[in-house]
Parts: sequence; C-alpha cells; structure tokens
Amino acid sequence: MKALIKVNNKGYIGMPELYSPQADKYVSSLIGNSNCLFTTDALDKFLLPCFVGGTFVAVVIDTADSFDEKQVQTIDWVLGGLELLIRTLPFCDEIVLILLNNNDIGEIKCPDLSDLKAEIIYEHFDCENYKTEKEIAIGAILKDEIATIGSILKDVILPELEKQTDLLSELPGMNQICKHDIFEQQLINSGKTPKEAAMTPRHLFCNCPKCSKYF
Repeated sequence: MKALIKVNNKGYIGMPELYSPQADKYVSSLIGNSNCLFTTDALDKFLLPCFVGGTFVAVVIDTADSFDEKQVQTIDWVLGGLELLIRTLPFCDEIVLILLNNNDIGEIKCPDLSDLKAEIIYEHFDCENYKTEKEIAIGAILKDEIATIGSILKDVILPELEKQTDLLSELPGMNQICKHDIFEQQLINSGKTPKEAAMTPRHLFCNCPKCSKYF
C-alpha cells in the first residue's frame, strides 16, 4: 500500500485550489486503474477536473477509525484526509510527496513522516496560474450576482420608481412648464451668457415648483 500527499512549501496539505496541471497529470498517471482510499471529508478535494473521468476506483470510508488493517492487501493508494493518513502511513511501504511551489497558508499541516519506515519519493511541481483560476471562479459567481441584481432593478425597483414619478406628476404644479427656463433660453439666444441669464430673479417670471424655492 502506498500514500500520496500534495504539500506546499509551508507544509500545508488539503488545498485543492492549488492549480498545477503537470502535478495533476502525474498523479493521474500514478493512480490510474488503482483502488484509492478516501475518507468522506476528503473525497471532494480530489474530485477536481483533472481527476474526473479517471480510471481509479474510489474506496470511501466514513472516518479513519473505519479503516481495517485487512485493507492493506486490497488498497493501492491512500489519498486522505489527514486522520486517515495518520492512521495508515505506518502500513505504507512507499509515500509519494507532491511538492508544490507555493507559499500560501492553509489549514491542515502535513503529518510527521520522520519515524516512518516507508520509502519517500519527492516530486517537485510549480503552481501555474492558480490565482487566475480562482479569480475566474469568483468572477463567474460575481457575474451571476450582478445579473440577479440587474433583474431586481429592472423588474422591481424601476417600475416602482416610475409609479412614484407618475404620482408626483399628478400633484398641482408638478407638470407645469417653467417660464423662467424659457426666458433664460431667450436671453441666451439674444447673446447673453448662461451665467448672465441665470442671474435673473426666478420668482418674478414663474411660480412653478422649481422656482418657488427661490421665494
């Protein structure tokens, strides 16, 4: 039985957001046609696009305590989670560490491998554009949120504003033409500057709601 662990420079594991096509391709070549052991909490972290469509057989148990030592004879790879790795590593004769060139801080530290008798194989890979991949995913979520807000604005808020505007227009004087604006434009047409035209007392020319505030 073997174990496969993805770990970054800081010693963190269980970070499926780290994107490395080369590492994923390598892992897929290792576990193809194999019986791979997971606990339920770790399964989703391995079912990334690079693994979907693979030929490995997922053997899923609820917790690390559900592991039976007899499974050593039938399981090819142990893939996680953390408690299952701690429980099964003493039974493994080989451990493959996928070392990802990344310095992010995760939540789960790699278990201590110092006292194990298993052969440890180190494979180094760069993380390529993993932030871009995360941003694309976040962008898709934001796009859906914006579409939802736009729909609410169009279907709910704007009709309500139009309704309120219609009610206001029915108030006395609200739809009255502003005579002062007409007079100002006449002054501008006759050669006055907009500033000079605007200096005329509004309330002397008009009693519309716009001009009434100057009383």
